[in-house]
Amino acid sequence: MKITKNRFERIVREALSTEVPELTGGRKSSWRAIKEKELAKRRALKLEKLFNDFDELGYKLGQMSNSDPDYEDVSISYDIMEEELESLGYEIPVSLNPFKVDSDQIRNIKTGKVVHKRGKK
Repeated sequence: MKITKNRFERIVREALSTEVPELTGGRKSSWRAIKEKELAKRRALKLEKLFNDFDELGYKLGQMSNSDPDYEDVSISYDIMEEELESLGYEIPVSLNPFKVDSDQIRNIKTGKVVHKRGKK
């Protein structure tokens, strides 16, 4: 049997695809699976950076008074970090203590589970 160009391309495409039934119920190309892994890795690194920023900015805000000249800049950075977390599906619960900025934790909005707690310095 002679293999035509179309048949050859289909065989190659099938050979390069990976079976991922739990995600799509069918096949997914290998480049797509690799791309999704890369995106997940980037998202995890971004979350790790945001968690570190959360720790640092919370520590700085806790050490400063409202009259400190750098307080406004740190507060703006904190607000930006909080918006980035919300865009990724996380929230910073508000503390009931009026002397604290937040509750020292980050929670997943969908599940409500705490995914990160600020450590002590």
